[in-house]
Amino acid sequence: MFNNATQYTHPDEPEILQHEVVHAIVTSKAIISPRPDRITMLQLKLGIESIAPHLTAALNQVLTNGRTPEDWKTVKISLLPKTTKPKNVKNYRPVALFSIVSKLFTKILTRRITAKSEDYLEESRAGFRRGRGCADNIQVVAQMWEKCTEFKISLVAVFLDIICAFNNVNWTKISEIQNNLRIGRNVIQALSNSNSSATGELNVLNKKMKFKIKRGVRQGDTK
Repeated sequence: MFNNATQYTHPDEPEILQHEVVHAIVTSKAIISPRPDRITMLQLKLGIESIAPHLTAALNQVLTNGRTPEDWKTVKISLLPKTTKPKNVKNYRPVALFSIVSKLFTKILTRRITAKSEDYLEESRAGFRRGRGCADNIQVVAQMWEKCTEFKISLVAVFLDIICAFNNVNWTKISEIQNNLRIGRNVIQALSNSNSSATGELNVLNKKMKFKIKRGVRQGDTK
């Protein structure tokens, strides 16, 4: 939770520009099903010329205040069966539905943060980077294996499989990393505020269950 704004001392990020909002809308899928805010992406696409200026002003207000609307913090979760006869929880795929406008907000900020992070990442880092693959890394490992085998040199390889990585992201660590990347205080505060009091709603056997979300990244926030 974002409790002490003074620990993040980097200047605020510039205001969101209208062309960033337009780009976020244009590059999003034209989802026709309404989300909790009763807004669909298709509606935004059809009315983009008249909506974009007002939406830009609203998102900048959120960015300036560092506080997100309460309805952005509610995530409605639906369980879709993976098989025809699901027997346990693992047989279901959870789908999270949340505010379309909040998704645009985080999409714009993610694009900015990604651009800044490129200056800090090693060239050899390929995982979780858009437009990159691990083919070169795998080739390096394969060559090392071949040479060690050829010259009878001991080689230790460690395979790390992180299950549900995005579901277990620690928000405090994320804020610290953003600060290390010199992300503006207003961005860190807005994202932290959105996470700090997030709640999930899940319907199980026609019974609505509410719970507090304490970690993880919402579906779509990493794109």
